[in-house]
Amino acid sequence: MLLFVYMTGVHPIYKKYRSYKQQREDLVKKYNRLWRSRKDLLMHMDWAISRADPPRDIENMGNEVERIDRELNEIDEEIQLLDRNKLNPVPLKSLKTSQS
Repeated sequence: MLLFVYMTGVHPIYKKYRSYKQQREDLVKKYNRLWRSRKDLLMHMDWAISRADPPRDIENMGNEVERIDRELNEIDEEIQLLDRNKLNPVPLKSLKTSQS
């Protein structure tokens, strides 16, 4: 009887919660990795400005920072969506592309 209650009630909810935690953890790791890359790129950009590198190179770095900012915003929105739908699975764009 106890096994039946576990399999029909607790187990499916537990599986959904573990899936939610894993997806959230993956998104947070990806967010932190991008944040560190952005921080390093800004440091390199400051260094390039101080060395008077060609403006084209600095502009390319600026474009890369903007791209990273867009990705960070997308991941943040997905984390918020995931948090709002903890037990209802939601397809996440950034996790699918990073696992492929």
